[in-house]
Amino acid sequence: MKRGLICFIILLAVTGCWDQRLLKDYTLVKAISIDITEDKRYITTVSAPLPGGEGEGDQVVSTEGYTMGENKILLNRKMPEQVDDSKLKVLLLGERAVEEDIFPYLDRFYRNPQSALDARVAVVKDKAQKALFFSNKHKPETPDYISELMESGEVTTLIPKLNIQFICPLLFDEGHDLLLPSLRVTAEDIEIDGLTMFNGRKKAGELTSEESTLFLMWNNQTGKEVEFTFKVGDQNERNLNFIHVSVMEMTRDLDVEVDDSTQEVDVFMNMELMVNVDEYPPDDLLEREVTASLNQLMEQQLEEQSKELFDKMKEVNCDGLGIGRKIIANDYSFWESVEWSETFPKVNFHPEVTVEIEQTGIVN
Repeated sequence: MKRGLICFIILLAVTGCWDQRLLKDYTLVKAISIDITEDKRYITTVSAPLPGGEGEGDQVVSTEGYTMGENKILLNRKMPEQVDDSKLKVLLLGERAVEEDIFPYLDRFYRNPQSALDARVAVVKDKAQKALFFSNKHKPETPDYISELMESGEVTTLIPKLNIQFICPLLFDEGHDLLLPSLRVTAEDIEIDGLTMFNGRKKAGELTSEESTLFLMWNNQTGKEVEFTFKVGDQNERNLNFIHVSVMEMTRDLDVEVDDSTQEVDVFMNMELMVNVDEYPPDDLLEREVTASLNQLMEQQLEEQSKELFDKMKEVNCDGLGIGRKIIANDYSFWESVEWSETFPKVNFHPEVTVEIEQTGIVN
């Protein structure tokens, strides 16, 4: 009797899982792009390894339907195994697709517990599917290349570190807007092309690569490397007019002050940079007057560029620094008394930058 009971318990313990997913039954999608047609139909394009893993490269398949779910059904008709995006690396959104509301394309990922919420997200100029159909013999596996390209951009402070999961809170935050990496597909390459600004859940404008790096610094989202090139002269020899520096240390302070009577908002910002000179052909950095003059020139340019950056963000009503969120946390009565979409364009930004050349390399 005891022996039979033991055997029964063992049989229960080794029973197969009812929800097991065998790898051989699925096509693991590494990248998805979403575009939208003029009649609001979704164009879903997926990139997955070739069946059987033979050779290099990916299979790229595209479908068109009214929902993401419908497109998945259509994809299953075209691919040898069931489509599975649980190992997704990159989600690409076409420029037209984000002009009205970005959330419908993300809704399915948030509802599915098996979704790859750590997949990187980017907006592609023109149509996103161009990136997945991009072919280059030096980049046979496009999804891996795009993922590595964006990872490199995060390290070098070209784009923020974002994924599907990190985006969700910003889409529902009244006091903080989203900025997504922008990619451009050329005949020869795929490249990072700044940031796409959002007002709420729709595209509002764009930042250049230089503006994106400056924004990330003010937003405390710097990567391991930050580099700048400044014009510091006006000589006939072009190569003597510029200095290239890398940031060694950085501190940033931001203080928001509101005036209940006038309903004005002032943002006082201070950034201190210690930099290393990577390139400066005139090579007279041992003279204090020279380094002091260079520091001042770099400070002036960064302050001017910062003012232009914030004016650009105010113009399209993109509160990427989360000024509204800080007001909600510290002065909720003021927040309730104003309409933030009308108040933010009138915010007064006061950026101040201090630059100090700390190192000049091994060349005196």
